Amino acid sequence: TRSTLEARAGTSRGAPGSRDSRAQALGTRARTPASGSSLCCVGRQTLAMATAGFPLLPITSAQTVRRIREMAVGPRDCFVASFPKSGTTWMQHIVYQLVCASAGRASGRHISEFSPFLEADRTWDGESASLEDRAYQPLHNDEREDQALGLELHRAQPASSLHRELGYRAFNTHFLPGMLPPGPAKIIYVLREALDVCTSQWHHFSHMDESDGGFTGDLTAFARDWLAGDLAFGAWAPHVEAWLSAAARDGRILLVHFEDLKTDLSAQLQRICAHLALEVTEAELAAVLPRLSFAWMKENSALFEPRSVRWVERGDAFNFLRKGESGDAPNLLSEELLQRVREQTAATSQRLAELRAAPHS
Repeated sequence: TRSTLEARAGTSRGAPGSRDSRAQALGTRARTPASGSSLCCVGRQTLAMATAGFPLLPITSAQTVRRIREMAVGPRDCFVASFPKSGTTWMQHIVYQLVCASAGRASGRHISEFSPFLEADRTWDGESASLEDRAYQPLHNDEREDQALGLELHRAQPASSLHRELGYRAFNTHFLPGMLPPGPAKIIYVLREALDVCTSQWHHFSHMDESDGGFTGDLTAFARDWLAGDLAFGAWAPHVEAWLSAAARDGRILLVHFEDLKTDLSAQLQRICAHLALEVTEAELAAVLPRLSFAWMKENSALFEPRSVRWVERGDAFNFLRKGESGDAPNLLSEELLQRVREQTAATSQRLAELRAAPHS
């Protein structure tokens, strides 16, 4: 039986442009004050609710959900998808470095200028996204080709300019598969063990401004709401299951495990290059590798601080790039909560273990 989220959010999609796919686009619009409906408060977190029951951060409006589902995409578009805190920023950085290596370009820009948060309103709002020149510059030689592909929809600076400079667009997202646009864009879904995701997500959400969806309770309260699916983007297991089901039938989706990035980064880079059809030589890959370590990212943390939400200083020296490790949950969660998380995520965790053990394509 499909999960409630999978069934409601349209992970079983019709063909692009079909009546089913158009209905799904209409059925996943978020309710926010901007669209004339109200925010709700669940688990001490302010959320915008999609009409299908999928909770979103209040930085996502109904108009943005609609724009995303209706945007036209091409083979040089990439969505880095994940459940929050599964290694998303690391994968954004990997894709950015590989695209720059393939294009023979420097790669010193903030990650949000290459891979902005897809469902943040400011990603689509040229008036609030940047102080840079907002004049529209065509990605292709003929602006009409841009318009035919729908590329004029994304005008926010500075990401729009960098996309045109590289001839490649990328976005990160926590949407379900059926909420993304149909078309030949490539998708990388990043997977991570449930316990590590839970604790990392609490560190993140507890330092976000409450009006942007931040969580004000302690880790125990967070873990309970996390298991119940009462936080933004729902529960971990249904989200992961929806993407696993989609990947089984959709060749656009590449599954990458956080733990495999930790143990054999070079092999995963080869898979990612092949999936994105990026031509990167062995020498170029060797040059990129040192910049993909957690230590390098930590030293250059200013390039990775999220810009889509506001942060709250709580006097605990919080850093967005915290540890980049696995297995820390037993040091943070009570034995009772550890057992509850393990029990409620056991089936999906087992499926992930089996996927990791299987040979990669």
